[in-house]
Amino acid sequence: QVDIDGNFSLSQVIEVTPSSIAPLWIYPQPAGDELTLQLPNTGDFQVEIFDLNGKQVYRSDISGEGKKITLPTLDWATGIYHLRMRQLDKRWAQTIIKQ
Repeated sequence: QVDIDGNFSLSQVIEVTPSSIAPLWIYPQPAGDELTLQLPNTGDFQVEIFDLNGKQVYRSDISGEGKKITLPTLDWATGIYHLRMRQLDKRWAQTIIKQ
């Protein structure tokens, strides 16, 4: 960074390590009448989905390894939703689009 008076300083270099959290697969995007979640690993999960107003449209406690969960979305209004998933100290967040 160079200041107006010509002085400069260098910032400290830091190492950034990518997250070791396994990916969460959600398809199809945008969703039609149903949505599939591919769970990333073993264990118990809490899955919540909210509309843009913060209203919870889905909540479930799920257990499984690499398990696929199919959610009916036929009753959901067209729009954008937010998915939150938890497993112990791990967190996932994803935006879902419903056609």
